[in-house]
Amino acid sequence: MANRFHLILEKHFSSPSQDSDTKRKIIILASCLLGMTPAIYIISFVSFRAGNMREFWPAFLLASCMLILLLMMKSLRDIELPFRMVAFLSLATLAYLLAIGAGNGQVFVWFYCYPMVVFYVSGQREGLFWVSISLVMAT
Repeated sequence: MANRFHLILEKHFSSPSQDSDTKRKIIILASCLLGMTPAIYIISFVSFRAGNMREFWPAFLLASCMLILLLMMKSLRDIELPFRMVAFLSLATLAYLLAIGAGNGQVFVWFYCYPMVVFYVSGQREGLFWVSISLVMAT
């Protein structure tokens, strides 16, 4: 089952001319976006139902942007621009949610997931840039 999912993502998001490392990164980012976008929409819906518009709008907009970036990845068959946009939008949303104390302080947990994906997809040099910004924001 996992292998079939991998092949579907490779078929729809990468091109045959890309090396295996690039394809692997594209598949990881596409998997993250495919998994997290519905989850963030659900989180935004829960915030909406609770009447918490300060948490609803950032989550809803982030999920919508992630969906657009997923479609962009599919059409571009590339990872650089969509990744940088996801990295920036994720950090901006996390910073806002952290600043307002969203999720009873549970938003901070997302900062633990962020470095793993960033380093894997972008590499050490750019990964250090994104993670440094997230650490500054989290302190």
